[in-house]
Amino acid sequence: TRKRPSLGANGSQRNRRLQRGIAECGGQAGLDGFVVFQATRQQSQCTSKANPIVSELLALHVLSTVLLGVIFGGMLFFAAFMAPMVFIKLRAEVAGAFIRQVFPIYYGTFMVLCAASTWLLSQHRLPQDAFLMGAVAVGFAFAGIGLMPRLNTLRDRQLKGDKTAESQFKWLHRLSVALNTLQLILVLAIFLRAIAG
Repeated sequence: TRKRPSLGANGSQRNRRLQRGIAECGGQAGLDGFVVFQATRQQSQCTSKANPIVSELLALHVLSTVLLGVIFGGMLFFAAFMAPMVFIKLRAEVAGAFIRQVFPIYYGTFMVLCAASTWLLSQHRLPQDAFLMGAVAVGFAFAGIGLMPRLNTLRDRQLKGDKTAESQFKWLHRLSVALNTLQLILVLAIFLRAIAG
């Protein structure tokens, strides 16, 4: 019978409970709780005891993978299509005012989605995935609460001719772009790991 990797020592309580139950039946536990049993009568009877937990882990895996896909797709759409098109199709002053209204929604929405994804990942996957997703959520909170208001203030000062504000705005804008790019890469990496199982 083909073996699957065993659950890590730092897995969730649910994973450890499943692993103990499967070990008693002589089975092998995969990373996400999928079970491989030897074809014996005793172990076949034991399989039914683990099935509810396996089903729960499978549901968590599917839900978290779908949510990761939604987060990655939404971030990519906003960064690669929506934001550039706003400045291409609208006058500069209109585009700037529009983006100021959109960014708080963007940061708030994805902060909540990433926080939900962090919880889901903590229930069934390796802890480093949940930790990285939590860091992405914190990044959205930092950008929305810390960076964005400061950028708006500096932009207003820049439009009034403040050269110092102009240089500070450019530096913070580059920082916000770098942060969003890093978040996108992290989400993609976690998403690909989830697909690979």
